[in-house]
Amino acid sequence: MNINDKFIRLYNEFEVALREKYDNYDEYYSVVKKYEKEINEPTKSKVKLIREMRNLLVHSSSLSNIESFDVSEETISFLEEEIYKIKNPLTAYDICIKKGDLLFASLNSSVLDLIDVMSKSKFSHVPVLNNEDKIIGVFSENTIFQYVYINNGNINISSSLKVRDLEELIKFSAHRSEQYKFIKKDEDIKELEKLFTRNEANEKRVVMLFVTEHGLINEKLLGIITPFDLVGK
Repeated sequence: MNINDKFIRLYNEFEVALREKYDNYDEYYSVVKKYEKEINEPTKSKVKLIREMRNLLVHSSSLSNIESFDVSEETISFLEEEIYKIKNPLTAYDICIKKGDLLFASLNSSVLDLIDVMSKSKFSHVPVLNNEDKIIGVFSENTIFQYVYINNGNINISSSLKVRDLEELIKFSAHRSEQYKFIKKDEDIKELEKLFTRNEANEKRVVMLFVTEHGLINEKLLGIITPFDLVGK
């Protein structure tokens, strides 16, 4: 089998994988073109080129005015990688920041220490967990703003101030312009981008996704996903 034959075989496998992905998508429309519409550059251009190369190779035997060419090893490798990604799609757990690598707090955490760590690490939102590793709220910059507001600016953030003293302000409902969603660990990452998209202008923006076993609020936190974690995926 020469390299062009291998390319054609892989392209056919590529189409079969896509049809399975789209649950036997309409055979009268190019399933590869559908895939192209869903992916970003530079992958989109590469897939389009591969589709055109395949058409040229298939029709070159019957059209004498089409010059023959050999597919490169780089093209073969790229096609193999795309087939693998389609057959083994990334999940939420694959890309999330795992709980062991997270900055998180408890009700007993010092607010002053937490603010210091957030300032140095550039974190703006910190999950607050109970002793069972379940999320009970989020400590954010807005939490402090709210605390200042309800106390008319008369506050003294000392080392004795604990997160539990702001317990009402870390609840999900206390975040007026932000929201958080829970997702199951095996959620396809293609679905995650939709969760960060606001459908209405006045809808709260989703700033963080919490990954748990089945996407339930009463389960242990496995990791988090922010919009930045989806870049390039």
